[in-house]
Amino acid sequence: MTRIIPIRAAALFLIVFATACSRGVPSTVPAEGSPRAAAARASALTALDRLDATLLWLEASAAKAGPDSLRAQFLRARLAYKGAEHLVELYAPTTAEGINGPPIDEVEEDDPNRTVIEAEGFQVMEELLWPEWDEASRAELAREARITRANARRARGMLEATPLTDAVVWDAARQQIARIVVLGLAGFDTPLAGTSLPEAAASLRALRETVAPYADELRTADARLADELDGSFSRAVATLDGARSADDFDRLAFLTDRADPLARALWRARERLRIPAPPDRRAWRGAAPTLWGADAIDPLAFAPSGAEDAPARRAELGKLLFFDPVLSGDGSRACSSCHLPERAFADGRARPAPLRAGGPVPRRNTPTVINAGLQAGAFYDLRTTFLEDQVNDVVRNRDEMHGDFARAVALLEGSPEYVAHFRAAYADGGSRVTADRVRGAVAAYIRSLQGMNAPFDRYVRGDRNAMGPAERRGFNLFMGRARCGSCHFAPLFNGTVPPAFGKAEVEVLGVPDRAARTAARVDADEGRGAVAGVSLHRHAFKTPTVRNAALTAPYMHNGVFATLEEVVDFYDRGGGPAWGIHLDNQTLPADSLHLSARDREDLVAFMRALSDTAGLTARPVRLPALPGAPGMRGAVARRY
Repeated sequence: MTRIIPIRAAALFLIVFATACSRGVPSTVPAEGSPRAAAARASALTALDRLDATLLWLEASAAKAGPDSLRAQFLRARLAYKGAEHLVELYAPTTAEGINGPPIDEVEEDDPNRTVIEAEGFQVMEELLWPEWDEASRAELAREARITRANARRARGMLEATPLTDAVVWDAARQQIARIVVLGLAGFDTPLAGTSLPEAAASLRALRETVAPYADELRTADARLADELDGSFSRAVATLDGARSADDFDRLAFLTDRADPLARALWRARERLRIPAPPDRRAWRGAAPTLWGADAIDPLAFAPSGAEDAPARRAELGKLLFFDPVLSGDGSRACSSCHLPERAFADGRARPAPLRAGGPVPRRNTPTVINAGLQAGAFYDLRTTFLEDQVNDVVRNRDEMHGDFARAVALLEGSPEYVAHFRAAYADGGSRVTADRVRGAVAAYIRSLQGMNAPFDRYVRGDRNAMGPAERRGFNLFMGRARCGSCHFAPLFNGTVPPAFGKAEVEVLGVPDRAARTAARVDADEGRGAVAGVSLHRHAFKTPTVRNAALTAPYMHNGVFATLEEVVDFYDRGGGPAWGIHLDNQTLPADSLHLSARDREDLVAFMRALSDTAGLTARPVRLPALPGAPGMRGAVARRY
């Protein structure tokens, strides 16, 4: 996978978080500099010291030790890192990326030079050690061990020097449980060694040690809850230790019966100790115990400044504008012309119909807009960050709507009905109609289109009748042996990486220009490469959501595959190479997944269990009259 990395003010967040958590909130434990937080820090520092020693051995021994010894020491180093990962990820996310990020070169999104950063760390070493050992890799292995050790030492220094609060300790534990479930057990950081289960167990043991200094205080406050938390840790670790293999592991049962109860017990324990929850706005709401609640993910965390003040009436206005052809240049096309609510806001076509008869066909498949507000970037090529920018781009695109905001604003200002709607939606600024307000209203409507109550969601929230055996097996395949979940991250099942949700991934798959495997060529669309201007991203496209995929055929950026079965076949065969397409920068592993016919059926069954359009597809009963646009006055909303 290739990541588009925005520059984040992580240090500023930690300072603000530490300050907020040490003021104005009553707690039975000291916040800033408490001995309990200091003990949690000491535990992580000890783990980093073990990591330093194992990496030093690995660097020194790379020139002469046998591959079995090198692999064993590498695995010991990874287990040591899992003892500190929860705090390193929170305090030093960029350094954590250097230690344990994907083995794919990256591009700094906010750098005008689009600087390419070479991959480094554990996963680069893993590719040197597995699946086969090459004697020529010894020098590179030593180099990577040295780089990883330097990054680990940097992380240790940052952790040692930064104030640590009780609130940060418990937030780190909360995030790590989610990281284990949605990344670790999906093989995100152990794609070749296959050690996700022992690493998850090591991580949970570290979390247990992290919160152990609070145990006496918790037992005094609530002995039953203290027993519940301790028992939840024990059961989760025992389940991981007792598993036969990563391929056979029941990830769904672990999620519902082990990880979720543990996360909720941890949440209640923090509340019982009166340690404050994260006060800042973030994608995973600070008030949500787990990732699996219907409103756990906050769409406003992906929105520009000011969007958080939008009243419900703004989304209502945006809905009218979404269905109104007033935004197109000739009044013939609305957003809903391609994003049809009856098709889960897709259009059922490989590519949209041309704006004009005989005109150019838009080059990319129409994606759903349900949950489009829950991602760190828009368009298949991630050329914009916010939905407001996407609306602007689509309206002005000469092949899509060929609109003119000045013209649209003039027409809207001439409609008393629309003026009243704008007044209600933007109460602080009177009834004025502006292009920014049009874009903001449409974006607010799209953010309101959330479908997070699919059969899968209901199942993980307790309705064990919501999914049958095939769907359950499909989830375990999706998150395990089929490797889908290492790119389509739960719970959104798109490419925005949890639990921080601050980065979006693009992938180079080698998508063909035709479904047939004879005479196929790579689709000519260069995707992200055309935007970034770097060869690394040629033919790279955003990882889209799998939610509602059963309703939004055809698939891929060019609509080349007509069914989910064809998509599964493409991935099972290793992508482009099976179509005779060989790209030096392909990020999808080219080896076969060796899925059986039943495996494929179960995967499709699970993807169908991600469907939810309830309450989202109603069209407006009528559109406001537009006196300056004959033929559009008060029309009943229809498929423009």
